[in-house]
Amino acid sequence: MNTHPWLIAATVVFGLVPNRPEDSPPAPQVDPQVQDSPESAKSCGKCHTVIYEEWKDRKHSKAWDDELYQEKIATKRRPEQCHACHIPERVLARTGRKPRTRKENLHEGVTCVSCHEKDGAMHGPFDIETRAHETEKDPLFTPSGSNGLCASCHATKIDVVLPVARDFEDAGANVPADWSCIGCHMPSVTRHMSVNMLNGEPTGEVREGRSHAVLGPDDPEFCATAFLLSAKKADGRLVLSIENKAGHGVPGLRIRAFHFLLRQQNASGEQISDDQLVIDAENGLKILETRAFEFELADGATKVDIVVQHHFQDALVADIHKQTLELN
Repeated sequence: MNTHPWLIAATVVFGLVPNRPEDSPPAPQVDPQVQDSPESAKSCGKCHTVIYEEWKDRKHSKAWDDELYQEKIATKRRPEQCHACHIPERVLARTGRKPRTRKENLHEGVTCVSCHEKDGAMHGPFDIETRAHETEKDPLFTPSGSNGLCASCHATKIDVVLPVARDFEDAGANVPADWSCIGCHMPSVTRHMSVNMLNGEPTGEVREGRSHAVLGPDDPEFCATAFLLSAKKADGRLVLSIENKAGHGVPGLRIRAFHFLLRQQNASGEQISDDQLVIDAENGLKILETRAFEFELADGATKVDIVVQHHFQDALVADIHKQTLELN
């Protein structure tokens, strides 16, 4: 989303519209082996080897098999309402609307054809020809256009789960012009896009594309970019200001939280206080919001050490940021 943002813009507002019966996928118990079919990511990976390797260990590829997702939908009265974004059909066929639900290769989650295929052609940012398949250059694969593509799923409103595209759209002209979903989550990378499937040698031109190891809050360094911190003394208090630099509200999920650990120090470097602040779904930061939090100022405090921790399901995931701020 620098994000940083983390993300995403929407052009429409989505509700949880029930899938038609014929759109409902089979039960979660599926063959765990990747099907070597034309629509399988494994087939795409024969030529797009690096992109496939980036994708296959990240969240999108595990959107269906994720244990937490399977645990949660097992308790839902109408789980099919969630499936469309975890095992989507061609998103391009319904851009700006919730996609249809896929009925095969469920274990591949959000797979290659989910985002790139429409009417038999593979869509992307380049105007190229290949004997492997039909291609079409598509403005939805530019930084600004990508927001509408991503919003097909990421504007879904389920409690506080992933309404991030709506946040981006609501911020309107206040959002920096260079922010976009892929601009934050899919860093630019220059390389060959494919290899010869017979000998593994790179083919085609070296081009500037995007990493498919889509960055998210499970990446500590990336996650840290969501916050800009500053601190000062004011009226005998320590004031910590947190600016949300993500392209959407944080933390984004009810089961995610960020803990800010503050330890004031004196001129000798001794710790003289210990405070904590939690940003969670109950007091989350809106897009572009800066909020000030006050703490008791310890006598002799000259600086404050801050550690930001990412917690998921009440468990510590990682320390994502450490910073020492002078108090003036």
